[in-house]
Amino acid sequence: MTREKILRLAELRCDNCCFSTFATGTGRAALICRQKKSSVGRWYICSPLDKCQNFYPSRAASTHNNKPRLIPLTRGQFAIVDAEDYPRLGKYIWFAEGRSGSFYAVRKEKGKSIKMHRQITNAPDHLVVDHIDHNGLNNRKRNLRVCTFAENCRNLRNIRPLDCARDKPKTSRYKGVCWNKRNKKWAAAIRCKNKTYHLGYFHDEIEAATAYDRAAHKYHREFANLNLPELSTKGKKTQNEHY
Repeated sequence: MTREKILRLAELRCDNCCFSTFATGTGRAALICRQKKSSVGRWYICSPLDKCQNFYPSRAASTHNNKPRLIPLTRGQFAIVDAEDYPRLGKYIWFAEGRSGSFYAVRKEKGKSIKMHRQITNAPDHLVVDHIDHNGLNNRKRNLRVCTFAENCRNLRNIRPLDCARDKPKTSRYKGVCWNKRNKKWAAAIRCKNKTYHLGYFHDEIEAATAYDRAAHKYHREFANLNLPELSTKGKKTQNEHY
């Protein structure tokens, strides 16, 4: 193996990747990442020397001490918060509450449960707090937005078109898409304000998912949960649409 190849492989480490960041709060600095191949989108602690197929080189590190902080929870979990929020949150004992892989940070006070994301945003009782990236333990303020229950539902991960039976297994990995046996095509639909809009039938599953994304931009705006954000094209129709 040449010296150049050894140096190149050494650089493809988690601590040189743009998807990772150092955080403190567990007694030592820890490297956290949300692009692990087996669990993309979920934060986990990794070793600086680890390597991953999702590696992408990072930019120069910031000189400001604004790194996120980690707050240990029960059940082997941890919450991620902004550095400025850590002093007031870190003094409490927090628990990991949830199931099926979805957790929230909660503490007890005078017999009541207080969720960390609500304490950070100081959300009024009639509104909810939406985690933009769907990770209930990522409580950095840029990932939280106070909204109505209806707006929060628009950011749900999965929804079925009307012609997909609710009691049947999902036929598509994409939100708003399912396989229509009668037409032998992929159906796409979106729901907004208690009304469902049929988006058409498609020969290709990705085309149907893209159609949903365009409609999500139109109806859900900033609350749109896209299937393919990197391929999203507002207002551009695909050739496979049939209305």
